[in-house]
Amino acid sequence: MATIAMDRIGRLFINLQQLRQMPLLLTQAAPSMPANLRDTEVPRYFREAHVHSGYRPLGQSWSYYLRSLFQRHNETVNTWTHLLGFLGFLLALCRLAETVDFVGDPHAWPLLVLSVSAMGYNGCSAAAHLLGGKSELCHYLFFFTDYIGVAQYQYGSATVHFYYALEENWHARVAGVFMPAAVLLSCLSCLGCCYGKFCSHSLPTWVRRVGQVTPSALAYAWDTSPVFQRLWRWSADDDEAALCFHLGQVVFFLSSAFFFTYPLPQRWFPGRCDIVGQSHQIFHVLLNLCTLSQIRASHLDYLGRRRLYSRLHGEGEAGLVVGLYVVTVAACVLIAAGMVVKVKRVLDGKVQKCKFNRTDGVGPVPLSSVEQLRHRQKQVDTPLASWIVDSRSGWTPSRSGSRTHLVPPATGSMEVPISSSVALLRLERMLNTVLHILASEFKKHSKRRQAIGWKFLKPSRSRSSWDRSALSDTREPEYLLSWDS
Repeated sequence: MATIAMDRIGRLFINLQQLRQMPLLLTQAAPSMPANLRDTEVPRYFREAHVHSGYRPLGQSWSYYLRSLFQRHNETVNTWTHLLGFLGFLLALCRLAETVDFVGDPHAWPLLVLSVSAMGYNGCSAAAHLLGGKSELCHYLFFFTDYIGVAQYQYGSATVHFYYALEENWHARVAGVFMPAAVLLSCLSCLGCCYGKFCSHSLPTWVRRVGQVTPSALAYAWDTSPVFQRLWRWSADDDEAALCFHLGQVVFFLSSAFFFTYPLPQRWFPGRCDIVGQSHQIFHVLLNLCTLSQIRASHLDYLGRRRLYSRLHGEGEAGLVVGLYVVTVAACVLIAAGMVVKVKRVLDGKVQKCKFNRTDGVGPVPLSSVEQLRHRQKQVDTPLASWIVDSRSGWTPSRSGSRTHLVPPATGSMEVPISSSVALLRLERMLNTVLHILASEFKKHSKRRQAIGWKFLKPSRSRSSWDRSALSDTREPEYLLSWDS
């Protein structure tokens, strides 16, 4: 009996040892994840102000970015705040569906539009923060999608405020223009955000902020004007609970706008808020609280002000509100698609500048390396060394004005190793130095024309005289090379 008991205890001990090794076995079995990068190791359009580390590497597989949802990097909290917001609003919609007839009651459709738009902006923003780091094109594509979500949420806010929170005297003034203006301002907000993102690294930061914040601020002021009027005329006849939630949504939104505009607290503690504590994360939390208060206030208005909005809005007006929501989403999608086409053209133009390939066959050299490599070649006055570099790929010299330029081939690209390119550029510098010396000596001593296949100065019509205006020119000499057969 004692032997059997000891045997069972030994097996239990072995099982506990194996259980302790399970985390290690799972870690070894899971695919390895590339390490995070610092801000100096990623392109500048991925960098955030005062955030120095936690950047994910570019060009990884889609599965890597999906799995990075459970990895520690500077977009983890941004993604999870929106994912949790999406799940929270989905749960709120399910609870509303228990007491609100979204199918049979047309007056409930604006509340449905608000709930769907709240989930939409959270889902779009979560995708942008999670998948926008794959490449430059994906970065712009997903963040333009994020701005579509923001614009359609602005329209959803205008819907419930106009339908449930509007007072009768204000309805008489804006009944015919409120919703069309809300559609227009939502589209302008999407356009301003997309264009501000597109020009984010060619314009000062404050210009980009103004371009993004101004249309959104105008849309918010117009969409929330019924709530402002109710809060201004707060009376005992109104539902105090609904007004408290309306006041809460205003306070939460203004607080979120502050943290969206000013990078605090990472400006005070640069490098210490890379993972947790960024202003954008605080902005996400406050915006979700604003939306939650807005849904609750609209639900209370739907229950408590039914007699008023049933008199102000007919049965067909709810269907018009839903139709305008579809129009708003479609217009914002077209705006974002146009900006994506514009971005792709710019990126294709950059790729066409890359004429070198990697020696390992992985793909084209990064644009920054090519631009640094060929910077002097683009600035050089004489294309002699450039012609030497590019002659094997079909490039030919072409005379234009007083300079000689290179004409690229119709198809194909050079396949020259980077080391060879660097050596050829060094040879180019040496040749340019020699040409500068020869030109200076020629100009100084007025030697006769060199008979080596090119001419430094144009002769006049009379072969017995030289172009004295060219000899008296004190500017830096230009190499007027013409290739003779």
